[in-house]
Amino acid sequence: MKSARGLERDQVKHVDYVLYHNDNSTNSVKDRRFVPSYNGDDLVSVVVPSKDNPKILDQMLRSFIKLTTGVSYEIIVIDNGSTEENKITIEQIIEKYKKADSLGFKDIRYIYEPQEFNFARICNRGAKEAGGEYLLFLNDDIEIRDSKWLYRMMAYAEMSHVGAVGAKLYYPESKMIQHCGITNLRLGPVHKLQYKEDDHPYYDHANDMDRNVLAVTGACLLLDKEKFDSIGGFDEKFKVAFNDVDLCYSLYEAGYDNVVVNTTHLWHYESLSRGDDESAEKIERLMNERTLLYEKHPNLYAKDPYYHDYLTNDILDSNYTCAYEYEYNKKGNICNCKAKKVNYALKPEWENECLIISMEQSGSIEYFLGPEAKNRPDAKDIYFGGYTFVAGSDNSCFDFKILIKGEGGIFEIPCNKIYRPDLEINLDPEEKAVLCGFSLRPDMSAVPKGRYQVGVIAKGLAARLTLCRFTGRYIEVV
Repeated sequence: MKSARGLERDQVKHVDYVLYHNDNSTNSVKDRRFVPSYNGDDLVSVVVPSKDNPKILDQMLRSFIKLTTGVSYEIIVIDNGSTEENKITIEQIIEKYKKADSLGFKDIRYIYEPQEFNFARICNRGAKEAGGEYLLFLNDDIEIRDSKWLYRMMAYAEMSHVGAVGAKLYYPESKMIQHCGITNLRLGPVHKLQYKEDDHPYYDHANDMDRNVLAVTGACLLLDKEKFDSIGGFDEKFKVAFNDVDLCYSLYEAGYDNVVVNTTHLWHYESLSRGDDESAEKIERLMNERTLLYEKHPNLYAKDPYYHDYLTNDILDSNYTCAYEYEYNKKGNICNCKAKKVNYALKPEWENECLIISMEQSGSIEYFLGPEAKNRPDAKDIYFGGYTFVAGSDNSCFDFKILIKGEGGIFEIPCNKIYRPDLEINLDPEEKAVLCGFSLRPDMSAVPKGRYQVGVIAKGLAARLTLCRFTGRYIEVV
């Protein structure tokens, strides 16, 4: 592939693993140290989408203007329709910061344009207003923690072969990782090491070195405005999800290398909730935008040039784990079983939130395997993959079955128990959670055509206990 400078990609100097900073590590790689520097005075236009969030916006602006040094910047707040009361409050906040006396601060503006939420369109609108040579897209729920954070990011952004630049993000008041680069798996784009404590180096120092990644989060994304314009900015078909990922994929395909700066960190006030109670509408939109992402970038489906082929690709594992440690993969142990119509009624008292369901895959083989499976005779067959467990219980004492319900009735599908080493770590101290994975490709011949909601029923083997819960996911039986 040709790079942005007309060179073959392997001739381009990557930034991968250029700076190491954890002096407490026993596996130091300081002999590879390269400290980037930024000597220019280019203006950075900071685009901040914000609606009905004056308190958190004020916190972000205060920390930004107080701490950010070494870079000249202007701030553009884009509001797509706050209430009149919040609009007035935000205007007062903006006026307050217009008087800020801080080195590097040039201006702050507020653009109020009520419209349907479309994150990509809002960011593009802010970019049109920008007067800087560089664009920084920043969520309003970010809090600055390091005075040199933007300086360090700019040192990479000004390199001719670098596309998007992101930063490590922690959950607030902690060293728990929310983002240190996005990895592209068969499931789609994921945040590796999310929810991990940043207290030691993980796989190949993936969490504490500035390195190349396929994508970074739009919560904090910096790039040259000319490069942004050259790929057409954010694609507004991605209204909510994957707009940042699509931008980074487009930059990569144009020959640029994206970078995450893990030698600085910010706090991101994104929800810490890991619940599975997402609405059906949200899940369906997410799945549709994922499909759109790979229709646009088919050569990147289940591929990531910065993630080794021998690492697990088919499941939502936040660790870096070798695929051989799992009992199944795309060619491995997938249980073939038959959906059977139930002869009992679902009782309201069975519904219990202690039954946790992570349905990582629920849909057609075509959706699971991607564009390569489109012409397979079994492309429309259903595949389920993920894990389920009963919180606070010995999970070896439960029999789990997938439940689907729709106009054709209620059907149950036996679950195989798949060994999941990641669950032993991620779900500690849940008992026997390591055995709670499943991988099912059921015979659906007894199920009438139609749309079915997906859930799980758990029956106690040692006690007369039945738990039941449905997710916001649906499958289409054709």
